[in-house]
Amino acid sequence: MDDGGIGRSYWLKMVGIVVGLGALGLLGFAIFDRLAYRFGIVGAFLVSFGILMAIAYRHDRKKQREYAEDDG
Repeated sequence: MDDGGIGRSYWLKMVGIVVGLGALGLLGFAIFDRLAYRFGIVGAFLVSFGILMAIAYRHDRKKQREYAEDDG
């Protein structure tokens, strides 16, 4: 019988998302902790932001290529 509430599938997906984000957060913290140990806190921030900027740059170049192909 459906009582009109949010279903079981929704809650299972929500639990999966929360657990997955928690695991990613823990992994990210462990990586940042090792970087801070090796390079110091400023170096860890520089390395982390450098990696994120490289990922963003690559994604942006890919989108620019897609837009250029759509235009002409």
